[in-house]
Amino acid sequence: MPAMTRIADLKVADIIAGEVQTIAPGSSLWEVAGLMARAPVSCVVVVAPDAGPRGLLTVGDLVRLQVHGVAFSTSVSEVVRKGLPSVPIGQDLRSAYVELRRCGVGQLIAEDEGRMAGLVSSADVYRRLGAAGVDLGADMESAMERDIPRLSPDSILAEAIAAMARDGRGLVLVMEAGRVLGTLGEAEVEETTDAIFVKDRSGVYTLANRAVARLLGRPLGEILGRDDFALFPPETAERFRADDRRVIESGATEIYEEPVITPGGAFQYLVTKGPLVVDAEVRGVFGIARDMTEERRGELEREAQLAELRRWHEAMLGRESRFLELKCEVNTLLAELGRSSRYHSVEEPEDGQGNG
Repeated sequence: MPAMTRIADLKVADIIAGEVQTIAPGSSLWEVAGLMARAPVSCVVVVAPDAGPRGLLTVGDLVRLQVHGVAFSTSVSEVVRKGLPSVPIGQDLRSAYVELRRCGVGQLIAEDEGRMAGLVSSADVYRRLGAAGVDLGADMESAMERDIPRLSPDSILAEAIAAMARDGRGLVLVMEAGRVLGTLGEAEVEETTDAIFVKDRSGVYTLANRAVARLLGRPLGEILGRDDFALFPPETAERFRADDRRVIESGATEIYEEPVITPGGAFQYLVTKGPLVVDAEVRGVFGIARDMTEERRGELEREAQLAELRRWHEAMLGRESRFLELKCEVNTLLAELGRSSRYHSVEEPEDGQGNG
């Protein structure tokens, strides 16, 4: 068994995200969403041509801004979090994390001889903690932000998605008995084969993962900012909106199966849909849809096979019954001719015989 890696032995360079997407401060939020969808990445660094990095925007930021009614035509410079601290790429991970907490941010720029070499985030730290099997123990206070959503390991994925969308954070901590068991972040949301989405009260998609894009056969840039009527056939879109309204009005999470028709064909999905609550107000819905098409098709095939077996069994039983009747008729004719029975297996026992 390999030795566990302690935080003290890790450097920023060990967990750095080297491929960084940048955007100018004069760009719109639509352009940010499009860049994230094309790359695809969960955050972009806002860089002024002559002034270097000015801040950072994440998928969680876009969701939070949309939930709070900020138009996506708004300029990045109006909403970007000002200032993005930096640390040398060779700095130890513990002191880099202390800097993250001191500045109250979720990411730091890692610099290599004055140039931006990549990003290091609190999510990267948590992920490395889980991957390395580190016993948090004394590291708990220095390795956990107080405002990150926390869930128990038996929570469903829908609760994690709702927590990330509600709080505008890029991850949730999975905890049990005061210990961090692991994290669930935006990267895992992107990688899952389940279609995950968030819509505002008017039905406009403000968040969607790659599984949604695969289902619709469209890039994410053509999904975000549109509603169901722009993406699905009218009857399907109307059904989805009715589901949304029911969830918003009831305030309860629902789990149900429903058919989904897309340009790529007809599918059967198991849907978990619930209200997105921010500041005690329902601002929209979140949803997770799992493709059950192959499983349901397999069930139908098994049911068809079983039905065929039943028909064959009933036909054989009917044929066997007719054979027994014919044997009885032959025995009856032989008895009328004063001859002994040919088929003794179908003879009825005389009174008082046969059972004992």
